[in-house]
Amino acid sequence: MQETNAEIAEASACTSENITVPIAVEIHWRCVHINTRDGGKRQPAFSNRAPPAGSIRICSLHHGANNVPERSMNKEKNQQDSRQLERVLTYAIPVVSFGGILAAILLQETGVIENAGEFAWGCVAGSFMLGYLAYIKPKKDIVALCAPIYGVIFFLVPTEDSRPIFLQFLFAVSITILLIRLDRRFSSSADERGGSKAMEQFLRDYIELIKPEFANIRKKTAHEIASAFFAFKFGLYQNAIEECRLALTQIPEGGSSSALKKALQIVQLNAEDLENAQVNADTRAAFSESELPSVAIRLPQEKIEDPPSLELDNALILLYAVAKNTSPDDDQALDEHQKFILKILTSYKAALGIQ
Repeated sequence: MQETNAEIAEASACTSENITVPIAVEIHWRCVHINTRDGGKRQPAFSNRAPPAGSIRICSLHHGANNVPERSMNKEKNQQDSRQLERVLTYAIPVVSFGGILAAILLQETGVIENAGEFAWGCVAGSFMLGYLAYIKPKKDIVALCAPIYGVIFFLVPTEDSRPIFLQFLFAVSITILLIRLDRRFSSSADERGGSKAMEQFLRDYIELIKPEFANIRKKTAHEIASAFFAFKFGLYQNAIEECRLALTQIPEGGSSSALKKALQIVQLNAEDLENAQVNADTRAAFSESELPSVAIRLPQEKIEDPPSLELDNALILLYAVAKNTSPDDDQALDEHQKFILKILTSYKAALGIQ
């Protein structure tokens, strides 16, 4: 800890002397290397090599190597617990609702209560369970969320007339129908079946499709491409600019390399804009007709809502796919950030006609 504090103090001293320092985030070891220009050597982003002499190493608490697997395991456990709770509630709601009706009839038959229609606790409990189930779903169903309100109005608010048992039966049928609707239209499992699984297959197919086109990319160049992708994703735009420039000098002209170079140019231009607080997607570069066969998302003109954003999305997907095929050293880190690419692809799911 004392060594780390000393390193941070040294970093502060360097910046106070107006020394510009490029920052690189290391994915595998989760450290940030800050190299001053007078060090004479440039440490690439996401490298697993030791930092050069004179560099400053600041361990990142947020991306600690020991914390990431633990956070991932906790997240997976929470998701499993949530799915288990959804399953339990899905079965419990009709059982409690209709079971309450049966219990009310039996209590009336045995003389415990006078009117089974007034003993509606099964339907009330079922309505609250349905409301809670709708609340924990990733997509909210306002009708199911309001089920407890209807349960209170129908069965707990005092009325002059007695409530028939048939009212409970209709209510139990109604919330069961809402339950089926909730499971089919607002369920996370339904989203996974129709959403991410389809897009994961789409991404795998695309990566395999372009694999032969970029098989001649050197390992060092592939690492620079991966570094450019990571730097842009993490908002290290100055690093992204440098990595794009470096990779562009190492990619030969002609063939499918033209699309890859265009992707790097698009990412670089957008990084420059974002570095200067310009949030709109850059319009200075776009894939040409001859380069379009190498991109993932190809849409008819009438379906393109935001052309500059589409160009950037295609550029990031292409950098990811090329790095995935050609940079084995970055393979694990790329897998960890596949969701970022899947989110981009999912936003075009309807336009691509994927069900």
